[in-house]
Amino acid sequence: MVRTAFNRARRADLVHGQNPASDTKPRKVPKRTPAFLEPHEVPRLLAELSGEDRPLVATALYAGLRKGELFGLQKRDVDLKRRLLTVRRSYDNDTTKGAREEAVPIAAALVPYLEAAIDTSKVALLFPRADGEMRTEADKLGKRLRSALSRAGIVEGYLHLCRRCKRNGTPHEEKHSDCERRHCPKCKMLLWAKALPRRFRLHDTRHTTATLLLAAGVDLYAVARILRHSDPKITFETYAHLVPGYLHEQIDRLPNLESFAALVLQEAPKPENAPRGQLQEGPDSHGVRLARLAGVEPAARGFEGRCSIQLSYRRVACLCRRRAGASSNSDLLDAQQGAI
Repeated sequence: MVRTAFNRARRADLVHGQNPASDTKPRKVPKRTPAFLEPHEVPRLLAELSGEDRPLVATALYAGLRKGELFGLQKRDVDLKRRLLTVRRSYDNDTTKGAREEAVPIAAALVPYLEAAIDTSKVALLFPRADGEMRTEADKLGKRLRSALSRAGIVEGYLHLCRRCKRNGTPHEEKHSDCERRHCPKCKMLLWAKALPRRFRLHDTRHTTATLLLAAGVDLYAVARILRHSDPKITFETYAHLVPGYLHEQIDRLPNLESFAALVLQEAPKPENAPRGQLQEGPDSHGVRLARLAGVEPAARGFEGRCSIQLSYRRVACLCRRRAGASSNSDLLDAQQGAI
């Protein structure tokens, strides 16, 4: 942020000199997996929302719009005849995040919600407040969304509390995956089950749109156009790994290599109680000993088990066999003693 502010000030000729933040190393922000809803959870969530919030959240889920784009929608932006939704602004700004106007296709399941919103609204805005004004960033739609998730049972679990023990200063709580009736082990009072809502923000409705489309087999380029991404690579890197079986279907296209894998994975028999790091006695071990005596490859202690040295010894042993007619083993020993 400091680097950007200084660069803009320098372009505006407000400051001069080198940017002091240009040599700083930016902090790495951890990339977390986006949260999303499963197909069977979407209708359960919509059923628990109020009549005022239901069309708003349905548009966020089925069109993949951001919060500011939702609040800035107007009636004239909705073309139900051609089933197109034109995104022109964010809140009261003239442009969106991408600084361009784009048309988003309206899903057939979203048409009834848009029709209800158009009939209910008395002003130019599609989703106004109760007083007819535009919703602002202070609107707590995300909080109401998480409350609806708790009522729909889309939670991480339940926290069972004993209110009597808490009142006496010795609180007791238990975490379970269900909300079955349980009693306090201390005072035997019925525990109060409190839902632990899933980590889910309003912006995660946009992640849900992309994930559901990819899971249904929609083309990646089409998903990028619906989300209005400038590069389909952003769509793939963010959402492709979240789709169950999406990458598995692609990797299963590899040819069947069962017979080859059986040969590769077959382990060779290991000698029992074999000394570690020593050359195993083989059919040509006599030639190896001759090579060591001849001084062709000096023996290094601790390296007798290295493959390269073993191969060198065996290569010399083969040469010794070829020259068996010219000299005998005793000749090699005599030559060594004469050299000493």
